Amino acid sequence: MAKKKLTLLEQALAREKELQVEKLAKVSRGVKNNFDLLKVLLPNYIPQEKQSLFHKSNADEKGVKGGYGSGKTIALCAEAIALAYLNRPILVVISSPTEDLIEDTTYATLKMLCDENNIAFQYTSTNGLFKIFFGEVSGNIRLIGGRYYKGPNIAALGLDEPFSQRRDIVNNLIARVRSKKAKRLETFWSGTAEPELMEWGTEFFEKDSDTKKLFTITIPTRENKHLPNGYIERLQSKYDAKTQEVYLEGKFILRSANPAYHSFDRKKNVAQTISDINFSTDEIVLGFDFNVDPMSCAVFVLRNKVFYQIKDFALNNSNTKELCVAVIAYLKNCFPAIAQQKKSIIISGDASGRRRGTRGYFSDYEIIRDEFAKEELQFYFNIPTENPAVRDRVNFVNKLFESERFVIDENCTKSIRDRELVSWKSAGEGFILDKSKKDLTHLSDAADYALWNCQQLLSANNEDSSVSVSRREKRH
Repeated sequence: MAKKKLTLLEQALAREKELQVEKLAKVSRGVKNNFDLLKVLLPNYIPQEKQSLFHKSNADEKGVKGGYGSGKTIALCAEAIALAYLNRPILVVISSPTEDLIEDTTYATLKMLCDENNIAFQYTSTNGLFKIFFGEVSGNIRLIGGRYYKGPNIAALGLDEPFSQRRDIVNNLIARVRSKKAKRLETFWSGTAEPELMEWGTEFFEKDSDTKKLFTITIPTRENKHLPNGYIERLQSKYDAKTQEVYLEGKFILRSANPAYHSFDRKKNVAQTISDINFSTDEIVLGFDFNVDPMSCAVFVLRNKVFYQIKDFALNNSNTKELCVAVIAYLKNCFPAIAQQKKSIIISGDASGRRRGTRGYFSDYEIIRDEFAKEELQFYFNIPTENPAVRDRVNFVNKLFESERFVIDENCTKSIRDRELVSWKSAGEGFILDKSKKDLTHLSDAADYALWNCQQLLSANNEDSSVSVSRREKRH
């Protein structure tokens, strides 16, 4: 944005603020600490207890750890503003994992702090320069995302989610914090533990530190008094207990061999065969995955808001039509009410099955529609236009396992094996399931898609349902 045009009154107030700040400044190393500086620079920024301790520390490196919404980012940006003033005009750099995070989070937070405290600034997105006008000499913050820094030596470095950034990029940035003209050299960071993503930095999450060299502190989400009502409850509803410790408590929990379904427990989530199906109250749900080898389908009974997986299909070197024939034969044999058109089935699964082939072939769901209609079975489609993020659906299924709302029949041995052996790829590759073994992931994928797409059936009044786009089309 362009530099704000200040009225005479605003100019006088800005000059008064500058004089107040100058009283705190010391020639050699700056003010006593950045907390004292921020009280004058950002009077409307009221840091909470642990944010205040972060700002008060004079350690060469300091970090604030915490869960989602704990106030890490605003502390990072406030610290940057203090250092930009103290070292003006020497550059302060803030680095984030991506350019999108720079624009959506870092820039937005810096802008908010300046707007709320009547500080004029100018942002040039082409070079990421955030210039703050502190009287005659400006403070300068350079915003970069996921890349090496090329430029003059800097006074201070802020790292947003540093352990999700490449270590060589971070080391390159840290090495540039050496400007001889800086009043205070500092490296500061904020981050949330990402056990499946981080490839370095885990030692910082083991315990907090308070030395001349390093200061770190952990802020759980619940300590942020400014969160909207229901925010924490909404997060708790989506994450199992172990994941809550990461994303709400700010802890780093290393999971052996990166298991995806870490909440699965045979003692709680495996049961004997369900035989007493009540067709007046129970729902029958099918979940499909369309990998050619194998083609997969999971069969569920939904009873009293619990999903019971009662059958699985994994056909090697097959196709959608052959899978449908096998599934329909099973349903008609085991559930006479379905064959007699007294019960409708909910069909769900991988959203990519909506797409037709490049030569105009039928989509997988068109084939399913035709096969089920040919057998005169009643059914509904519940298929979104796109699949959820892998991380989201896996977290959701872990929550179901933990709350014992997902139980697998003991005869579904392949599905049970899937839940125990499916894992994330090695740390640093993101939230990607390891699909290197062709006999793993497909049954769990088929089941997960159905569970995610049909989660609204768990609570008819659930306003916070995570179903993105879901429609039910009745077919006869």
